[in-house]
Amino acid sequence: METDGEGLYQIDGENKTLIQVYGPRFSANCRSGYKKTACTVAEGTTAIARGVFKNCRGLRSVTLPDSLREIGDQAFYGCVGLRGVQLPEGLRSIGAEAFRGTSLGSVTFPPELTSIGEEAFAAGEDQPPSLRNVQVAKENPCFLAQKDVLLQRKEDGSLLLLFAFGKSETVTVPKGVAEIGRLAFYRSAVKEVRLPASVREVAADAFRECGNLARLRLELPESAPGWAEVYFPELRGYGRNGMREQYLDCIRTSRDGVFDFLTYDSLFPSIQEFKDQVLIATDRLKSSAYLAPLYRDAYLDWLRKNAAGAVQTVIEFDDLAGLNTLAELKVYTGENVDGLIELANSARKPEILSYLMNYKNAEIGITETDYEL
Repeated sequence: METDGEGLYQIDGENKTLIQVYGPRFSANCRSGYKKTACTVAEGTTAIARGVFKNCRGLRSVTLPDSLREIGDQAFYGCVGLRGVQLPEGLRSIGAEAFRGTSLGSVTFPPELTSIGEEAFAAGEDQPPSLRNVQVAKENPCFLAQKDVLLQRKEDGSLLLLFAFGKSETVTVPKGVAEIGRLAFYRSAVKEVRLPASVREVAADAFRECGNLARLRLELPESAPGWAEVYFPELRGYGRNGMREQYLDCIRTSRDGVFDFLTYDSLFPSIQEFKDQVLIATDRLKSSAYLAPLYRDAYLDWLRKNAAGAVQTVIEFDDLAGLNTLAELKVYTGENVDGLIELANSARKPEILSYLMNYKNAEIGITETDYEL
């Protein structure tokens, strides 16, 4: 054993492991004047053991030695004050949940890093994600950062998406990614995710508490070319772990690929918000991927019964594809089309307005009414 006044180290041949920090703790609850906010791990240290700094909420900065090769599971778990860390060039392994619940805004992974444990940089239970920028050394053979996602090269040559980062509202998963890992989009700010046909597996909780996700676009396999688009109801009105989470749970490996369309469609009768009902129904009818006749008829029947309100909703959300779906249902008539055109004009939706006017001219007939775009 060895101590430097702040930490206790275990010596085993050439290996030196930090196993405990002691004295005045790195805690937000320490008395004023005693709270420690910085720590320097001793030179020669090769590993930081599991949970050494766990829940040291007052820790603001840590200096890691060049000798460090391994950061253990939960080593910095819950260190909400930790906003930055420089990982040494020779670091090879980061354990599960090692930096979960910290406030790291950016991180650079060194060239020799070969292992990152599950949830190593996930958000804490009561905080939003903080990681905005991730870089990977060009020499690193195992990981790469592309736009807003961190990818891992697996032994079989396929790519695993470990987690998303940044503030982008739309994330396009790169082609070639085969798997989406656990908590990959946990509490993400993303509103739309686009999955390529190469994705074959999605962890059951990859999108857990992804409160802002509104739409998922899935590239369909060659046997059914094109894209499927599905809408997710807002959190409001359904409870934190209620209907909203049931919809998000549909994004997982199923018999039809990586989305459980059958369960998704079966949830429709439980939806209460009119806007959610409209957008779910129109999105599913746009592509009809894996849409059973029973549920297709249910969507069509509901839209026909609620046609006027449905048109107003898709105009509000500037949804041209949804308008086209309603047009195919013969919702627009000589009795209502002028009112819809006026609604689009008042809402200053030029593309929607142009669509409705062209539809009227082609399908219903021209009148003398003029509208300014």
